[in-house]
Amino acid sequence: MSRKRVRNVSRGQSPRDSTLKSDAYVRKLLEKQARAIEVAYAQELAAPYDVPVSIFARPELSPFEALCTYLSEEKKLRPSELARTLGKPYMDVYLTTRNARKKYPGKLLVVAGLTVPLTELLSDLWTMNEALVFYLREKKKLEFHDIARLLLRDRRNIWTIYKRALNKRVRGGAT
Repeated sequence: MSRKRVRNVSRGQSPRDSTLKSDAYVRKLLEKQARAIEVAYAQELAAPYDVPVSIFARPELSPFEALCTYLSEEKKLRPSELARTLGKPYMDVYLTTRNARKKYPGKLLVVAGLTVPLTELLSDLWTMNEALVFYLREKKKLEFHDIARLLLRDRRNIWTIYKRALNKRVRGGAT
């Protein structure tokens, strides 16, 4: 028996209890590694896609709905491919795409111009809206009123979304 087990037995714990605790710890580590691998795989699949900012200029659609609709209509991705690319569960992607088509049955307006790499929108820390606004503000150096004009949103809402992303970045330690 190892020293740790002997120590636990002397405290009144059975060797089985300490083994169960270490098993739970190992399981958590494996789950964390599996999630990291899934995220890396999703980013690898998402790398070749640049998403035009104009698709997010639909006030009736959330950014995730607009993205799912764009990738399924313009890039001809099936829901299973979409789920792998975005790193989301299949049913989330399928239902989001279906609901977006009900809300906005027409084709999305795709205007050549400003684009965002899909990998920038896929974040565990931020919502897609926060990631989009943060990217446009920090990387493209756009002002709040310019971002608001691009996304057809109020500039005060853009400011709020940006501040929320900054707070999450400080708390979450993202760079």
